[in-house]
This record gives sequence, structure tokens and C-alpha cells, in this order.
Amino acid sequence: MTPREETAAHSPRKVLLTIPTHKTSSHQACFQKYLKIKRSELIKLIAFGYDQHPRMHSKASYHRMPELEVFLINLDRSEERLKSATIELNRVGISFTRVTAVDGSLLNLNESSDYYEKGAKSWFGRPLTNGEVGCYLSHVKCLRLFLAGDKKYALILEDDIALSNNASDIWKETEKHLDNSKLQDWWLINLGKAPHKLFSKVVPLHSGNSNWICRSHYYSFGTHALLWSRSGAEAALKDCLPIISPVDVFFRDWNFRKDRCFALLEPPFTVSGAESEIEKANQASVSRKRRERFLSRQRRRLLGKSAMYKNIVKFHIRKFFDTK
Repeated sequence: MTPREETAAHSPRKVLLTIPTHKTSSHQACFQKYLKIKRSELIKLIAFGYDQHPRMHSKASYHRMPELEVFLINLDRSEERLKSATIELNRVGISFTRVTAVDGSLLNLNESSDYYEKGAKSWFGRPLTNGEVGCYLSHVKCLRLFLAGDKKYALILEDDIALSNNASDIWKETEKHLDNSKLQDWWLINLGKAPHKLFSKVVPLHSGNSNWICRSHYYSFGTHALLWSRSGAEAALKDCLPIISPVDVFFRDWNFRKDRCFALLEPPFTVSGAESEIEKANQASVSRKRRERFLSRQRRRLLGKSAMYKNIVKFHIRKFFDTK
């Protein structure tokens, strides 16, 4: 028995790494290259292929890009919604980390330092419900978790999501374009709602006949599937507190000023149709003062749209000079 074979016999770990002595140098180089590839695949599988929660492991999770962290917001009492969301995400091989949602029914808004009721009455036209504040704080919680880690992007999902028929193709192609020079200033991509009213086409996708990634000058309401960059999450956390409106209204007003939100004409995510916990809370809320809310809404829209139109002009001026 040669020294090499004897070492392999006593060290089972090294058997796979033993190169037969009769191989030529070119064969050895190829074999070492093969081992290097296998090691890298194993490292990726261990690092990114398993979720922190065993119920949420996806068999196809190795397709997920390493720079992405996926969070699923779910109330402890909503187990059926968790099961439904897990099945949907497993279809496209997206593994995720479950984030316990902030339960609005347990909040005392009078004692909350994050919620400003007078500001809500002035800006939004009425006090917010416990469910709306809980939803808002759940998204803030996910953004903080994202920035506490080292990932480049974060996909924040709500547990009422469902996927379109070609969601897998759309999702994979969207991932490829995240570092596209035309999207270099993106902060937020709404993957659950198509752009509404005013938008500009930026990057075409081949997963649909007419699918584009668009700059959404007018943010489409909906927060069930939001893709964030680190710079976008940092900017949002600076501006999002105190709470004076529901989270989707904040994103719309925020985007009026920043113009850094994007959306897809054919989004991969949609809503499952399950009854929202927030809507339940809203139905049980007290009647609102319609006149105050109407005046606040009109003022909010006037200020927002004036900023939006300025951003549209700036965008097309930049686009004009970039093509020169």
C-alpha cells in the first residue's frame, strides 16, 4: 500500500480528494477544477438552501440568488395563510424567513412612540386603526432585519400572496436586471401591482409579450410583494417614522418626492383573495369624519402630484441627454 492510499484509508474525508498517481498533469488540473466547482455548490447549498424554519424549506431553493433575503410577514394566529404562502413560494423555489407580524390588536396606540395621532388626523384625515399601524410596523421590522444582515436585496412578502402562471420566468428574469445600469438608482420595486396612471418604461422583459420594468411615478397601492435595495431600505427608515398614514399611502407620498420606485407591467405576485386582517379591523373601526378626510386627501394629492410632475420632467430630460 502506497503512502497516499494508506492516508486515504485512515481518513475517509480525504478519499474524495485523492488524485490517482497515474493521471497526467492535465487530468489532475481538470479533476481539481471539478472538485472546486463541487465545493462551491456545496457551500451555496449549505448557506442559502435551507430556511431557518423547517416548515418553510423549499426543495428548489438553490435557485435563489445569494444576495437576496426573503421575508414573509405572518401573524402567529394565521397558520392557514402561512401554509398557503409556503405552497405558492415552493412552486418557484423561493425559500424564506418567516417574520412574526406585529399584532395590531395588541397595540395600545395611545402609548406608542411610533404613532402620531395628531399627525394622522392632519395628514391622512383620520386616526389610523390598530391593524393599519400593525401592518406598518411589520414592514419596518423587516427593513431593520434586512439592514442588520449583509444581503444586497430583500424581498418582503405578506402572507396573502399568490403567484401568476409564469411567475417563475418573470422572477428569474427580474433578478438578472437588478444591476442593470438603467436601474442603478432604484430603491423599491413593487412586484405585486402593475404601475398605475403615470409610469415610464425602462427595461424590457422577455417573459411576457409586453412586460417591462417601469419607473412608477405614481406608486400603485399594495404592499404584499416589495423588493428593496439596501439604499432604499435605509432611505425609507429615515423617513417612515412617526406613523401618520397607512404604509401603502406612505410609500406613495414618499415616492412622489423621491421617484425611486419601480413596478412590472405583468407582476409575478398577486393577492390570494384571503380576507385581510387589516380590513377586518377597519370594518370594526368607528365612523370617520368624511369632510375632514376629503380635505386632507385633496391637499395630500395636490402636494404629491406637483412633486410627481416635476420628477417626470426631470426623468425625461435625463433620458434625452443620456441618448445623445
